[in-house]
Formats: sequence, structure tokens, C-alpha cells
Amino acid sequence: TWGLLMKSIYCVICLILIAGSFLLAKASEDNPFYVDPNSVKKEGTKWSMKLLNHHAGLNEDSSNKEITTADVTIEGVDVNVLNIKIIDANERRWEAPIENPDSGKLYRREQVENMGFQYTNEPFGFNIVDPDSDDTVVEMSSAKSSSLKFFDKYLEIGLWYPGRRIYGLGERTTKDFELCTEHDNCIYTLWGKDAGCPYDDGSKGGKSAYGQQAFYMIYLPSSKLFEGVFLLNTNDQDALIFKVADGSSRVVHKIIGGVFNFYFFYPKKADVIMKKYHELIGRPYIAPFWSLGYHQCRWGWNTLDKVKEVVAKLEEKDIPLEVVWGDIDYMDGYADFSVDPVRYKGLGAFVKELHKKRIKYVPIIAVSYTHLRAHETSLHLVCRLLLEKKK
Repeated sequence: TWGLLMKSIYCVICLILIAGSFLLAKASEDNPFYVDPNSVKKEGTKWSMKLLNHHAGLNEDSSNKEITTADVTIEGVDVNVLNIKIIDANERRWEAPIENPDSGKLYRREQVENMGFQYTNEPFGFNIVDPDSDDTVVEMSSAKSSSLKFFDKYLEIGLWYPGRRIYGLGERTTKDFELCTEHDNCIYTLWGKDAGCPYDDGSKGGKSAYGQQAFYMIYLPSSKLFEGVFLLNTNDQDALIFKVADGSSRVVHKIIGGVFNFYFFYPKKADVIMKKYHELIGRPYIAPFWSLGYHQCRWGWNTLDKVKEVVAKLEEKDIPLEVVWGDIDYMDGYADFSVDPVRYKGLGAFVKELHKKRIKYVPIIAVSYTHLRAHETSLHLVCRLLLEKKK
């Protein structure tokens, strides 16, 4: 009996060790990064630290290598805005710039220690506590099933929020302003693919339209305020929303390039969050007077004669016309800054005639047609251009 009891205890211990090893392996798989304790620097408005990767030397896939060392900076760019950036420590990667010279004037730097930022060493994680309410408003931790993966062509990070009503991630058409109202789990794609405002309930993804704004706000029921999140990354990406039964939510960002560059806007009223957001990225320009007039544009005017016919019809019917737009039909092989010498022969002279009538001509420049997209090789580009020309 004693021997049987010892064997049973031994088996239980083995099961516990196996389960523990599995959980550790799973945690390491979801987030293999840990803080190098000798790298932490806390200097006023900007902290920094280095992350090391448990997978260093294990991933031999040269086509999508895993980042083994990452640099983290935490900066109080404003009293209510915290910037957290995670980049490759060894190689420089594309970072979308903020070309707004006024943001430095409008924002007032803040000491990080006053902004409720806390972090854990292993696995690396962080949470942000609102100094005004002492509530945790953002958390990235294993306790919240968060992930942190950093490869050359794949980035993933999971963030937890104490609210589940989420707004933003434009540009898309939804049932109402709130995202993910028809499902508990949703996926929203951010990829400016020239789609005409498709209805997107978050069930399938892949329905991004013209714009790509990785900005969203979460309503916090405890304070009846909003917090804002802006991911400054222009690569193709998905945002997965998971609504938790306790009234919270998780948003998992999956991106195919660039860096993690988050701006967290502390809980305020929605209009205050939006004002701070535009102070960061830049406010909309005041539209010129002529742009408020009657515009005529269409994709499908395959020849200049068709454009002339439309303009003549508008004049005949005495319909005001301030601007004629030229869609990609005018291009030679869909190359930017080119004009088809046959189908649009004489375009320059036609534009001069429009100017005499005080009508402006705006040619569309479609960057995506002549530049490699994030996932493409030069062969992809050639095939895409040939298919477009065939149409």
C-alpha cells in the first residue's frame, strides 16, 4: 500500500511538472521576450529598456527571421498621452513619420513616473494605470492572455482594455459607429485597397476601403469616459477584437511589417481625445474655395474624347462645373506621372482649354499601382500591372 501511494504521488508530481512545462512553453511561444535588467534607464520623460528573446538561435527561417533583441522606449509626450515603441535593436525598419511640426508645440512633456506606467520583467509586459482614477486602462500581460511576437514579416501584440464598446479603425461602413456589435469576436482589416465603402460587420475581415487609420477609442463604463489608442504603422494589418464576458475586451494587432509604435490617450471625454489625436498627427487643412464646388469624376473614361463629351454635356445643360478629375484611365500602363499617348493624346491642350473656363483638372496619382506593396516581390508587381492593363 505504501509503495502504491508513493507511485501515485510520483505520478501526480510528474503530471504537475508536465503541465507546468507546457504552460511555460505556451507562454514562451506567445511572448518569448524578457527584460534585460541591466538595460533599464529611467530618465524623466523617457524611459528605455532592452528585450531579449528566449528563441534566440532557434528560428532558422531566413525568409521570416525572428527578432531576437528589441529596444523599448516609453515616453510621456504629453500629460495625457504615453508613447510606447518597440523596435528591432539590430536592424533599422520602416517607421511611419509624424510630419506635424506643431505637435511639439502643442504637447507638454510629462515624467513617465507620473503616468502610471508599470512593467514586468519576464515575460515582458506592461500596464497603464490612470493617475486620476487608479484604474488599469491598458494591460499587456500573460494574465490577460496577451501575446508579443516580433518577426521580420509578422508582428503581433495583444492588449486588454476594461471596456468592450470600441469605435474607430476607419475607413469602413458599419451598422452603427460601434465595432463588433453583431459578434463576440471580430476581425477588421486595415489595408487601403480602393474598395468602395463595403459593409463590414467584422465577421470575415479583408474589407478595408480607401483610408487606413489604426486609431480607436474604448468607452469605459466605470468612469463614463473614453480612452484612445493609435498604432502608428502603415503596413497591412488586422485588428482582432475579442469581447470578454466580464465587460472587458482584448484587441490583437497582427501586422506584416514595421514596428510597434503605440500612442495611448488617457481617459477623457471623446472630443478631448479627438483633439489630442489631431494635435499629434496634424489637423485637417482648410479646403480651397474652388474645392467646394461641383466636381465630376469617374473611373472608366478610357479615352480623352469621353471626357470632352461629358464636359460638353454639362455645359449644354448649364450645370456648374469647377473641377474635372482624371482617374487612372489617363495613365500609360498605369504608371504614375505618365499619359497614354494614344487614348489621351492632346490632354495638355484640353487642360489649357479648361483653365480658360476657370475649370480645374486634377489627375489621380495611385501609388499602389506602381509601387511594391508590403508583401509583394517585383514579379507580383509585373503580374498585377499586366492584369490591370488587360482590364
